[in-house]
Amino acid sequence: MEEVECYRIVWETYKPTFAPEDCFNMLPGHWYGGAEMDTQDWPLEKGNRTMVPFVSSDLRAEPEGFGSVLDRYFLSSMGVAVIIDDNVPLHVGTSSEKLCLKAWYDRSPFPNPNGAQPMLNYSLCVGSDVKAVHKYVVDNVLPRVNTTKSVPDTTQMQLPRWVTWPYLKSKMNTTTVNNYAASIVNNSLAHGVLEIGDGYSTKYGDFDFDQTKFPDPVGMIGQLKQEQFKVSLWAHPFANYDSMTFVEGLRKGHWVNSAKGNAPGIVKWWNGYGTVIDVTSKDARTWFIGKTRSLLQDYGCDGVYFDGGEVSYLPAGFVTESEPVVPDEYATMYVGEIAAEFGPSTQVSVGYKTQDVSMFVRMTERRSTWGDRRGLKSVIPTALTMGILGYPFVNPGPVGGSSEDMPDPELYVRWMELAIFLPVIEFSWPPWQFGEEMVQFAQKMLKLREDVVIAPTIKLARESLETGEPIIRPLWWLAPKDNIAHVVDSEFLIGNTTLVAPILAPSTTMRDIYLPSGYKWKEGLRNGVVHDGGQMLKDYQVNLYEIAYFTRVDTEA
Repeated sequence: MEEVECYRIVWETYKPTFAPEDCFNMLPGHWYGGAEMDTQDWPLEKGNRTMVPFVSSDLRAEPEGFGSVLDRYFLSSMGVAVIIDDNVPLHVGTSSEKLCLKAWYDRSPFPNPNGAQPMLNYSLCVGSDVKAVHKYVVDNVLPRVNTTKSVPDTTQMQLPRWVTWPYLKSKMNTTTVNNYAASIVNNSLAHGVLEIGDGYSTKYGDFDFDQTKFPDPVGMIGQLKQEQFKVSLWAHPFANYDSMTFVEGLRKGHWVNSAKGNAPGIVKWWNGYGTVIDVTSKDARTWFIGKTRSLLQDYGCDGVYFDGGEVSYLPAGFVTESEPVVPDEYATMYVGEIAAEFGPSTQVSVGYKTQDVSMFVRMTERRSTWGDRRGLKSVIPTALTMGILGYPFVNPGPVGGSSEDMPDPELYVRWMELAIFLPVIEFSWPPWQFGEEMVQFAQKMLKLREDVVIAPTIKLARESLETGEPIIRPLWWLAPKDNIAHVVDSEFLIGNTTLVAPILAPSTTMRDIYLPSGYKWKEGLRNGVVHDGGQMLKDYQVNLYEIAYFTRVDTEA
């Protein structure tokens, strides 16, 4: 371990109107980390962000906030890390010049029942380079998975996930789900997990199937399993006020209360109005876990995807049985105390101090666009950011994005080419909707994944339990002092061996590709030509049904 020195900075104030604030010059270095964002700038100084509370929010509803996965950790290419204490009422803002931190309670989501003055306390760690200081933070600061735990379900790395949302939308019923599964099989597409998503219950929050849409859910799921699918269900922490679960939870006192603390807080979420489970209450957790487990067992399901859990869906001034130090402890307990009870097939969509839970984490839904606002261009920067924050098991969501309208075919092709190389590939809009040529292309891409991606990904997943290192890595991982590698946001490494450079723009069949210095790189796309690192391959030709990737010739690991 290279030597890293850390310093403690403590700001105290004795004036109630004073908000401690520190700003760091972004340049001449480059900064990473923080959170999932609507526009995922990599590095951070590429964009401007107004100072807002550093808490999780649903970017679909609050694009100016911070996203579902976050940690109080920022990293500079100059070999500097900033780690802010949990008890700081933290606000963060960025620009092309500065990263600014502020501590402030007033009109914020941070609880302050005792009227304390805000303090801005953080650690500043300095190492020889960006990789050295990051590895120190991973080993000494961020939560780490206990090495006795296993990696998440490898089936979800080996075979595609097929999800009913958004493709089936409101059309979901026994017939459409069975037809979806049959088409996967009939088109000779690999079938791993089929996730029955939004819309299977009568009311949001009730733990049962809608008997009108699904008169025989046991038979339907049994048929899916006969076809060799693992079956997963969508779950969330909400219960709409018109559900039976809301009434039962109200009687038992299991919901998060409003600011006055004497009644459940009603919140607006993406499927109506309802309440949120109080994850700080052991009784509420036991009740919620029991109902979810019974649902899975009654119908023979194999796994569950826990959606939601962001602070933005808690009532203003919320009251829980145990008071959290920071609001995002809600996400910590939702994942660590509820989702973690359901084993290695579980997926979640939030993360705060839950790096020690071995679980797939799904990106916030991507738009079906080419752009960097949760479009195709955002996928790589988001995967890199999640990896740096300590979440290696990344699910990028469906190929083509999650918009309810059918994606553009060219976008769908380019998205698939990228997704093939990520830890999980997920489909909703299926290839056959685009015609036979797309089905054949999907078969070809899944074969490429089988040949090139799956084995090293599973190996890296197991190693990550020991090392805390990401599976999907930035180019500077191999060249931490390479100034060009510090700013590349459209390429990534799988471990230390494979470099991937997809096309991310429409009507384009060439791109510049940077190869990190210090190594030789062999083309995977064509004739196996070997290139020296430290150079930019200008106007590299990549036709529509191709993706550029390279393998290190002098591979060590």
